[in-house]
Amino acid sequence: MFFLQISETVEETTVETQQPPLTESLPTTTSSSLPEEQWSDAEIESLLLTIILFGILTSLIYNFVIKPVLFTPNPDNNQDYQRQGGQRNAPHHPTPAQQRPRMDLQNNRNEDTITPDGELLALLTKLARVPPHISSASSTVTSNILQEGVVPFRYTHASSFEKSVSSSSDQDVPLNNRRERAKIFAKLFRPPSTAAATTNTATSTSTAPPPPLRGANVVITIPISDVSSPKIHQILYLLGTYYNVFVILSIPSSSDLKLVVEEDLNKETREVELLNSYKNELLLSLEEDCKKQKVSRRVIPAHRIIASTSSLGRVAFIRQMGKKGVHLLLDYDVDVKNQLSRFGFTVLLYPEKGSGENEDGVGMSGLGDFLLP
Repeated sequence: MFFLQISETVEETTVETQQPPLTESLPTTTSSSLPEEQWSDAEIESLLLTIILFGILTSLIYNFVIKPVLFTPNPDNNQDYQRQGGQRNAPHHPTPAQQRPRMDLQNNRNEDTITPDGELLALLTKLARVPPHISSASSTVTSNILQEGVVPFRYTHASSFEKSVSSSSDQDVPLNNRRERAKIFAKLFRPPSTAAATTNTATSTSTAPPPPLRGANVVITIPISDVSSPKIHQILYLLGTYYNVFVILSIPSSSDLKLVVEEDLNKETREVELLNSYKNELLLSLEEDCKKQKVSRRVIPAHRIIASTSSLGRVAFIRQMGKKGVHLLLDYDVDVKNQLSRFGFTVLLYPEKGSGENEDGVGMSGLGDFLLP
């Protein structure tokens, strides 16, 4: 009996040591230990009042500060608003009421109505700057008429120059010019095997190139020794009234021209003065009458005459104009033809020096002696 009581006591102690009470392991994890926070009525009213005031303040700032800055009314249409800040504006289509003033201005211009708007428009038309070689009939055309950067022949004075200078008494002048021009074409565009202009058989072809159409761009290289030749003036006149003619003056290096202009001028000024002196020998001044000894500036404008001291400069100029911008080049240098022919340019050669001498003992012009023997 005594041993039974001892065993029961031992079992109870082992159970108590193996299973500790749960209350000791979770002393701080019970929900009853967290304090409960409760919002008072005053705090709730203060929060709602803050939200309402913030919304009212935001609305006021947007309507009176942000909106006037971001949105501006369109002056052409007050009902449309266009966004600023670098965005592209929406296309505006004017109403018939807005188009009516513009139509009235056009009618005033066409009918020459004496109104303040018509006078202002007429004054602006007179003050508009146009190139000097554009005819008055086409003075109102815009820059979109340019073809390869060049004014077309039909818009220039040269296209109607023969008719403008010929009076009723000498109606045969245009006919005679056409005959002389036909002789020049016969010399230029005959087969190279029989043409005296093509001196290099290596660059000759079996067929002659066709002549360019009227109004084509033609570039002519002229040595400075030929600028005073009457034959050169006549050739430039005949070709300039049929084509858009550009002239390249082939001048020697600057070291060979030191005595031509004043020494006290700088290099750029000397070159400009030198080119102007040759232009004056080739072209008529504005005060001179139309003469056969010189070419009118209405036929060949002064800005279409340039100077070059080497064949490379002439090649660079032609290539800059492009194949579509130059339809024909007349030159005396075989190297120029060889270089430009590789790029598809049409180049015709003529002898640099003519046969014989003129009255002053100066050698005849090669181009003039060949085309006008």
